[in-house]
Parts: sequence; structure tokens; C-alpha cells
Amino acid sequence: ARKYDDPHRVVGITNGANLEWSAGLFRRLLKQVGGESVDQNRPTAAQVKDAKRFAKQEFFTELLAVNDQGQPKHLESEVFNRFQDVLRDRTTGTPARVDPAILAQPTVGFVGRLVVEKFNMGRAWARFVIRALVRAGVNVVLFAPIQQKSDPSSPSSTIALALTQLAANLDREWKPGHGRLLFIDSRDSELKKKALTSLDILVLDSDKDTEANGYTEVAASASGALVMAPPFHNGEGLIRGQGIPIDWSAPGHGNTILPENQKSEAYLQSLLQATEVYFDRPDDFAAHQATSVRLSRPLEARLTAAASLRDFNLSYQLPVDVRSDGRWRTGVVAPAG
Repeated sequence: ARKYDDPHRVVGITNGANLEWSAGLFRRLLKQVGGESVDQNRPTAAQVKDAKRFAKQEFFTELLAVNDQGQPKHLESEVFNRFQDVLRDRTTGTPARVDPAILAQPTVGFVGRLVVEKFNMGRAWARFVIRALVRAGVNVVLFAPIQQKSDPSSPSSTIALALTQLAANLDREWKPGHGRLLFIDSRDSELKKKALTSLDILVLDSDKDTEANGYTEVAASASGALVMAPPFHNGEGLIRGQGIPIDWSAPGHGNTILPENQKSEAYLQSLLQATEVYFDRPDDFAAHQATSVRLSRPLEARLTAAASLRDFNLSYQLPVDVRSDGRWRTGVVAPAG
């Protein structure tokens, strides 16, 4: 609207999220660690840290789930077999038991459609960025359903092939202390919710002027995730606007990570700094995650509904100028007389 309707006043109302659903798992885990009296909108850093560990365990365990016939519940067989190998507890050898070391590592990832305008392998998700994060002990979780999957030459399929090949290379390079690259092509909404809840940092690197308020579809901040936003001046809708820029020197101040510029190196530097805080100052990292939960409250859909009703009602109260006001043309109101 900003680009195409410059002469007109633009009323912008955000999308809304059903936080009872999208953050329902995290809230349940908060009760598990803090009791029934826990403040779900203002959890402590310790409560968030403990809940996040349980969230990772639920998500990784669910990836290894099988149905009554013993077949993978969510994944294709080839992907399932790989996940069994890389996620299993090597101390016991039990295929369905998740390696405790993985639960102690940070999860950085993306949840959304696998399209070039949302998943840029020339910026945040360059191959060398993913490789450096995995080597630094980060589990990179990409929950990204392939678009136009029937066409192997589609841009989405091309990205998926590159990620699959990169994951195989990283498996061969793996050493104790490394993380894993987990690419998940799934449209399962419950699995998506568990993926979002497991994230410590959600990276949303949409191209400039391609995003409005899609953040509410993946409102991971309500589940204690920090958010990395692109460094564009408009912040790409709510990706940046949902929070406050982070200050690592002041525990709890801010929840949004902003790279210095659009270069992949800047994204990597910011993510490695966050990783360092996660390992060296876990309580400080969790304090920022607790802040993320508090800042997520305006994302609730009830506020969106109230704002929409208010502006709709206003349309009936204001005088209509048929020469300049588009409301009567779209049928919202009729000109007097």
C-alpha cells in the first residue's frame, strides 16, 4: 500500500496471532517447570531456560516418532533414517532417545515457506554461514515446506537440494561439539508449532518490501525465541517491529538481533555473538528470551480485531468526499444523498 497509494492516507492494522494455540505448548511447559501459578506472560529467565530444554526434547523426539505400523510419522524414510542417526543418544544406542548433548545446544532456525524472497542463501542462509554455525555447536532447524515440489527445477526445489547436500557434507565433517543441520519439508501444523517452540533464535530474512505482517504466522517470540530481523530501514513489517533491538551488555534489554548490514558476514557475526552469550552466559541469554515473551503480548488477535472494528466503525462516522475518498468506491460507505 505504501508503494502504490502514496497520495492516500494508509491505515495499517497488523495481522493477529492466536497465542493460545501457537504458544500453547510453551505455556504448558512453563507450567511444568514453574507450577500452576507461573505467570505465562512474564516468566522468569530460569523458567524460560528450563521450558526451552523440554521444548527441544519434545520436538526432536517427535521427529523420531513412528505410527502404529512402525513407519515414520512425519518424515520420508530417507530423512527419518538420517535423523535417527544424527539425533539418537549414542551413549545408550536407543534410536528413539535424543542425545542429551543436543538439548544443551542452541537452536537457530527458520519456519516458513521455502521461497527465495523469504529464504535467501545469498544473505542470512549462505552455505558458509550455516557451516560456521554448525561447527560452533548450533543446531540449525529449517522447517520449510517445498513449494512446487513436483517440479525439480523450481526455485524452491533447487534450494531444498542445496540444503540436503549441505546437510550430508556437514554430517561427514561432524565432530563432537558440532551441531546439526536439520531440514524438514513438512506442512504438519502441530510439528510446526513444536519446531517454533524449540527455537532459541528465529531468523526471518525476507527480501526488502516483500513482507508486511507475516511475522504473526510464526510468532516464536511468544514461545521465548529471540528474533533476527533484516537490517532494512522499514524492518519488514513486524519482523523488526515486534520487539526491541538487543543489547547483550544489559541482560534482558531487547529481544531482536539486527545485523550491521546486508552482507552474509554481518549476519554470521551477529549469530556467533548470540551463540557465545548462550554458552558463556546462559542466564543472560535466557533473560532476553523472557523479555521476548513479554513483548509478544500485542500480537494477540483480539487487539487486531478491536482495531479493525474501530476503523470500520469510523468509516461510517466521517464525511465522504467522493472526489478523493476511496471508501465509497469499495462499498464500505455510500456518498450522501
